[in-house]
Amino acid sequence: MLVHFCLLAQNQDTIDPDKKTDWWDDIDGFMNQQPKLHLDWLTKALNIDPPAIQESLMRKMALTMIDNVMHDEKAAYRPAVQQFFQIR
Repeated sequence: MLVHFCLLAQNQDTIDPDKKTDWWDDIDGFMNQQPKLHLDWLTKALNIDPPAIQESLMRKMALTMIDNVMHDEKAAYRPAVQQFFQIR
């Protein structure tokens, strides 16, 4: 019974990072969440606007977002970046 209660209490403290608004004392969590959001938006933009001879402004901005995410020195170790490359 005690183990069940402890597991239940532990699950209540787990916050979905997509809904988290307070990143105080969780710098690494924040740094992992930023590329996740950016790459999610980027993927949507690239899917809406496929390659063309004349690239649209939206596609150019989406490709620039990749560059912004990759400038992080730890980008290769971020879960969202690894997932992005595996999917792409």
